Amino acid sequence: MDISTNFDWVLTNPSETKSLFVKSILEQGLLMSQMIFKDQFRLLQAKVLGTLLKDFSTHTLGQ
Repeated sequence: MDISTNFDWVLTNPSETKSLFVKSILEQGLLMSQMIFKDQFRLLQAKVLGTLLKDFSTHTLGQ
């Protein structure tokens, strides 16, 4: 339910409005943490790949 389009409903149902608002905030927080985790994971993947490539090039080209 979109709270902004049902202002009358919001005024007559304060406790349900509060739970919807809290649920909305929690969902937004979850989405943000998932995005941050995804970015951190990509960063970690890039670091691991870079290390592997560096090690590989050192062992194959260095000899």
